[in-house]
This record gives sequence, structure tokens and C-alpha cells, in this order.
Amino acid sequence: MLRRFPTKNRRSRGNAMVEGSLALMLFAFSFLGVVDVGQVMVLHQGLAERARAGARWAVVNPYDSDAIKNVVIYGTPTPGNSTKAMFYLTTNVVNTQVLETGTPEARVVVSILGYPFNFFSPLIAGRRMAKPIVVSMPVEQPY
Repeated sequence: MLRRFPTKNRRSRGNAMVEGSLALMLFAFSFLGVVDVGQVMVLHQGLAERARAGARWAVVNPYDSDAIKNVVIYGTPTPGNSTKAMFYLTTNVVNTQVLETGTPEARVVVSILGYPFNFFSPLIAGRRMAKPIVVSMPVEQPY
């Protein structure tokens, strides 16, 4: 007795390709979403660390707004010609101030406001502004 194997129906010939393309598209969007979340987390942590470094430098040195901004942007109070800005920061987005000057409660505030970054995901692609990062530390020596 000869056994016949069932043949595929003509209507279901392209199912594997359609299902594969849908699964690949879902994977690609998920991967780009993970990359975007990772980028935002790394960027935010890096900017927060730069603001903390500037505030730490400011509380043990005499107040100099430009030097604090240089510490935040370049990692040193006096950048040389070959020093590159970290995270492409500019002086426009870094702000410094001293609160309650001359009192024991004096504080140095370093903030990074309006830092732009780009998303990779096509669904939310475009330039967005990072949330403000504000670091406040008590001054060790009165100004």
C-alpha cells in the first residue's frame, strides 16, 4: 500500500515568510527600545556624575563659576587646548550658584539644564531634552 503525504494547501504557502517578518520587526523594535533606555540611563548617570564632580570641587575651593563649569565640562578647572568636553557639554547648559552666602548653611548648587539627546527608535525618534540634574552640597569654608 502506497502512503501519500498530505500536500500543503496553496493558500498557506507564504505564512512562514509573513510570520517571520512580523517576528523580526517586533524583535528590531524591542532591541531599539532597549538601546534607547540604555542610552538614557548611561547619559543621565554620566551627567549626574559630572555635576557631582563640579559640586565636590566647588565646596573645597574658593567659588569661581567658570572653574566649576570647567570641572563639570572638562574634568579640570583649567582646560588645555587638547581637552575635549565630556558628553559634548557646553557652558550654556551648566549653571552654578551659592545659596545663603556667609552663613553656616551655605550651599553650592550645580545644575545641568536643557541637555539635548537623540532617540534611535523610529516610533519616538527625534531630539529631546534631558531632565534637569541639580546637585547641592554644603560648603566647607565660608564664602
